This record gives sequence, structure tokens and C-alpha cells, in this order.
Amino acid sequence: MSKVIENSVQEQNEVTNYVDVDENITIEEYLQICGQQIQEEFNFHVESEVKKLQGGLVAVEEELLRTHTSLLESDGKENSSPNSGGDYKQMDLMITVKGGAYDGSVHHLKPRVRAPCFLGRSTSRKFRDKGISMPQDGEISTTHGKFEVKDKGVYYCDLGSTNGTLYENRLLEGNKPLKLKDGLVIQVGAGHLHIKFQPVY
Repeated sequence: MSKVIENSVQEQNEVTNYVDVDENITIEEYLQICGQQIQEEFNFHVESEVKKLQGGLVAVEEELLRTHTSLLESDGKENSSPNSGGDYKQMDLMITVKGGAYDGSVHHLKPRVRAPCFLGRSTSRKFRDKGISMPQDGEISTTHGKFEVKDKGVYYCDLGSTNGTLYENRLLEGNKPLKLKDGLVIQVGAGHLHIKFQPVY
């Protein structure tokens, strides 16, 4: 019996740190009050730690977003410069014809390594489907020139055509590739071909 009383007194002394002792309440009530206060303090500490963790996660997300944005901007500067001369792994060409029988026509070409796009009066499939076919322009040769990819660039090459290809009012040398750049204009027959790059990612 003395041992039980001793334990009760010890428990009472331990919980006095949480609530004031009231002589009119039973030990069960006292322990219940202490338990509630302990739970409240526990919940407070848990909420505090959760808020700290949430704040840390927000900071990490913001840092990741800044890093991601920075990488995208850096990649865009390196890979989307319109004057890069076509230094892409893959490039499409949007060619608009101005003047002549095909004035206003637009051609979407997809030259690739070892797969050039041909230009000429020919109406064969490789000209119609993958190149530029201009049979109504008598100044253009059957196989006049080609657009090709090599050395990390996109080039136009006149294939020894009868009337040649003009660039900046000068005839291009036959079978000598001209490296293209965005906005470049060449003349074949009566048409001026305005070249725009369309990068493929």
C-alpha cells in the first residue's frame, strides 16, 4: 500500500510541470488534464515542424524552377539563333517564292544528312514530294540545284544548271555549296527564293 502511495506521489510530482495542482480533483482527472496538455504541446510542436518542412520544400521548388528556367534560356540562346547558319542537328526550311510563275508559293523542305532536297523543272516524285518542282519556269534546269545537310550546316548547291543561281547578284559556282542562313535569298529562273530556318527539336 505504501508503495502505491509512493508511486502516486511521484507521478503527481512529475506532472506538476504541466498543470497547477488542485486538491479538489482526483488523480484520474488530474492525469486526464495533463494528458490533454501534453497532447496540445505535442500537436503544437508537430505543426511547427511541418511548417518548417513546408517552407523548406517551397524554397527547394523555387530554386529548381529558377534553375530550370535558366537552363531553358541558355539552351534557347545556343540553339535558336536565326543567324546560326543552320548549326542544328536537324533543320527544316520554309522557302517562299517571290516573282515569276510561282510567286507566293511556300515550300516546306526537310533536308537531312545523305537525303538532300532537289530543286528543278522535273515533276518526278522526289521533286514534287520532297523538293521544289517548277516546271512552268523555262529558265530553270530539270535538275537545277539541291538543299543538303553536312558539316553541321544547311547548304544550297547549284548542280551545274544552264542559267545558274544568283546570290547577291552574282552567279554561284556550279557544284560549290553555299552555306545558308536565316533570311538569305537566292534567285533561280524568274523566282527569288526567301529562306527561313525552322529548327527541329
